[in-house]
Amino acid sequence: LGKKSDSLLNDDFKYDAKCEIKTKIASSGLNVKSTFTKAEKDGSLSGVIELKQNVRGVDCTGKIDTKSQLNLVFEHGDLIPGLKLKGEGALSGSTSKITADYKHDKVMATASIDTVKSVIGINSVFGFNAFNAGFSSNYTYKGKDGKAVWSSPAFAAQYDGGDYQVGASCKDMGGSLGVAVHKTISKETSVAVSIEQATKNKNTSLDVALGASYKVDKDASLKGKVDSKGVISLLYSQKLKSNTTLKVSGEINSSKLSAANAHKFGLAALMEY
Repeated sequence: LGKKSDSLLNDDFKYDAKCEIKTKIASSGLNVKSTFTKAEKDGSLSGVIELKQNVRGVDCTGKIDTKSQLNLVFEHGDLIPGLKLKGEGALSGSTSKITADYKHDKVMATASIDTVKSVIGINSVFGFNAFNAGFSSNYTYKGKDGKAVWSSPAFAAQYDGGDYQVGASCKDMGGSLGVAVHKTISKETSVAVSIEQATKNKNTSLDVALGASYKVDKDASLKGKVDSKGVISLLYSQKLKSNTTLKVSGEINSSKLSAANAHKFGLAALMEY
C-alpha cells in the first residue's frame, strides 16, 4: 500500500558511489550480478557477487561479499497457484528465515519465521473495488528476557482513483499516523506528498515530504523532493546506451548550508550484458 508515493519520495535517493554489472550466461542460464560500492559515510569499499540459477523450478541464489559472508536464497513459486515459498540462510548463522507469500485477485498474505531473531511475521492486504486495506504484526517467541511478545500491529488503507492514490497508515496503536498522496499529472509528470505525525513522543512536529518526477524523454528523467527539515534531494537518471544507465544524486541541507559534511553526492553506473 502506498507504493507509488513511497517510490517517488524514496527510491534512488542514495549517496554512495556504486557500480553494478549484470550479465547472463546464455548456455547455462546463469545470471551474474556484481556490485561494488564506496560508502558515503566513511568511504569504505565493499563488493557483492550474486549468482542466480533456476534448478527444476527453484530459483537458487548465492551471494558472497568482500567480508567473506555467504548467503543462500531458494524460491519456489509453482507448488500451488499464487503461492511462493522462500528460504534464506547464511553459512555464518546470521540468517535463517522462511517466508510464504500468497497472492490472489483480492487478497495478498505473507507469513515468515526468522529462527535467528526468534520472530514470526504476519501481514495481509485485502482489496474491494478501488479500496485496499491491510495490517502487519510480529510475534517474538523468545525475547531478551525469555518471554514472548506481540508487537503493536500496523494498519494501512488506500483508495486508488486511477490517476491518483490516497493512503493512510497507523502504527504503534496510534503512536504514529501517516497520510500519503500520489498524483499522475501527465505521462511525464507525477507528484507525491507524505505527512507523518508522531503522537506519543514529546516532540509531535509533523514530518512532511513533497516530491515530483519528470520524464525528460525516453532515456532521461529528473526527480526531486524537499522535506520539513529543509533537506532538498535531487536525482538525474540518464540511459547512455541500451544496456547502461547513469544516476546522479545530491542532497542539500538548507538548515546547515555552511556545516561540514551536511551535503551529499551520489553516483551509480548500472550495466547489463
